[in-house]
Amino acid sequence: MAACAAPIHSVDDNRIVAAVSVSCPLGSLSREEFDGRIRDEVITASKELSRTLSLHSSQL
Repeated sequence: MAACAAPIHSVDDNRIVAAVSVSCPLGSLSREEFDGRIRDEVITASKELSRTLSLHSSQL
């Protein structure tokens, strides 16, 4: 089993407001594929979600 998670931050005060996570059995991906591709995508997604939530909260 491989798993990773990344926090989603409130950009205004840097609080952790949520998280994104992914897990899968290593039979479906190799450890290298998971670490090299999936982990980076999870981190990128958490940063994008943090920015998006910040933009939407400023419009409220």
